[in-house]
Amino acid sequence: MRLSVGEGTSASCSFRVRMWAVPMACVVVFVVYQAIAALAFDSAGVGSAEARSQWDAHAYVWIAGHGYPPETTWNPDGAYFAFYPLFPALIRAGVLLTGLAPEPVAVAVSLGCATVAVGVLGRWLHGVGSAAAALAAVVALLAWPASPVFQLAYTEGLAVLLLVLSWMFVTKERDGWAVVCILALSLTRGLALPLCAAVATHLWTTGRLRPGHHPRGAVGVLAAAVVGVLLWPVLAGVLAGDVGVYWSSHVAFAPDGLPQSVLEAGLRHPEIAVLVVLFLAMTTILAVKLLPEWTPPVVRWWCAVYPVYLVVGSLVTPSIVRYLLLLFPLGLAAVPLARRRWAVAVAALVLVLGQVGAWWWVEEFVPLGGDWTYP
Repeated sequence: MRLSVGEGTSASCSFRVRMWAVPMACVVVFVVYQAIAALAFDSAGVGSAEARSQWDAHAYVWIAGHGYPPETTWNPDGAYFAFYPLFPALIRAGVLLTGLAPEPVAVAVSLGCATVAVGVLGRWLHGVGSAAAALAAVVALLAWPASPVFQLAYTEGLAVLLLVLSWMFVTKERDGWAVVCILALSLTRGLALPLCAAVATHLWTTGRLRPGHHPRGAVGVLAAAVVGVLLWPVLAGVLAGDVGVYWSSHVAFAPDGLPQSVLEAGLRHPEIAVLVVLFLAMTTILAVKLLPEWTPPVVRWWCAVYPVYLVVGSLVTPSIVRYLLLLFPLGLAAVPLARRRWAVAVAALVLVLGQVGAWWWVEEFVPLGGDWTYP
């Protein structure tokens, strides 16, 4: 059967509409959810951009305005070299472009990056999986209690955007863009090590590193991932004139007398060890066995490696709650349930429960106080 020119154009337009419908739906859900979560900030007395720029955000805003000090400096929010430079650079660029104060610019950059990330995630997962996959990932992202962090002047919004772009470009074999995103992420958050492991596994399991498969681009991507692991620690050492300044700044956040990592806490306390083992077992089973078969290896292995990285490298602080936000692809394990009649009702219930958790997270951790609770 032959199509006329008009019929072909109509079919093409219809296809484009369908392809954009899912990411737009994801963005709408995200924006509505964040708008409701904003009420929690108002209720907790942190509705202004200035109030949302405390804790770690204060350091990012300070760096945006002053740069890194020539030597290790300690302030109430921590050592400046523990904070990565790309987010402050974007804040500074936004201030120069708009003339606004750095606090609202920082919040806008975070929330804007997160919104774009959700759209990209929806479009990509719809293409490699299904509409249900895109919505499942977004629901998992929003349902986690720390999802309002995108409205703080924190790096989660930028990190999620660069992480999703890195996964997408690695999967699509857009090697140049993958290198750019991987290196940018390594200047945003301390995620380069687990991403390096996930990228290396992806390149090997898909055959891109094996002889006879034109591996030049794959080697470049892997090299960027390896370089990213030490990129900021080395640059920080050069700026401060102290090769160990990043590590000493990072350790400075550990509360006195408490374990330096979740792993150490588990070794000290058997009850914590049981929880850690259960956590790693659950995430490993979900990542290896229960994610859909079409899940890109880089995403599957991120979900397997990142929990181990958190256990070994994370300090025992309340920030672990928001760190776990980056395990949102585990929500893809729910995709096989999408054909059930009650799937939409369950997703709505999960989002409602997530709002309850988000309200608790904001009121418990975000307002400034004299205790140990912070986002």
